[in-house]
Amino acid sequence: SSVSPVMSVFEYPVIVVDEAAQATEPEVIVAINQSLLGGRVVLIGDHMQLPAVIKSAGAGFAGLSISLFERLFDQPGLASITLDTQYRMAPSICKWSSDEFYHGKLMSGSNVSKYSCIAGFPWPEGQAIAFVHVHGHEMQVGGGPSYQNKVEVDCIARIVKSLLDAKDIEASDLGIISP
Repeated sequence: SSVSPVMSVFEYPVIVVDEAAQATEPEVIVAINQSLLGGRVVLIGDHMQLPAVIKSAGAGFAGLSISLFERLFDQPGLASITLDTQYRMAPSICKWSSDEFYHGKLMSGSNVSKYSCIAGFPWPEGQAIAFVHVHGHEMQVGGGPSYQNKVEVDCIARIVKSLLDAKDIEASDLGIISP
């Protein structure tokens, strides 16, 4: 059996794989294969945020929908470290994430004790996070893999208009993420 030239070009004493929880097992194994015999491998990621990116239904059915990171995370004999303090979100958002995904173990190290809510939206009291339930349904667009939900789009447009009309923020302060 021959080895691909790509696989044998470099050998490193330490391999660090960032976002390993989103990488498929074969992708991580390729990186691990580059470590020297007896080398170290560090997998960095958070399997509680996003799953492995699988582009093939067959790969998912074959068990590759779980990343190597997630598969190894709780294995006895392997060291895992959980970073339990975050510094980039409002404490109320951190609390929700902590309770929802991390069994209450995620703490906020933010030096901002309380974010003020932006005018133009009926925020829940003392919260910097809100969930808006929208009745609507997904419709396929153009016969391809894309879908749209017109009711959600209309709801987002009304929220954005309300926020901008309140003049607490400008359009350049606003980001809309649609996974």
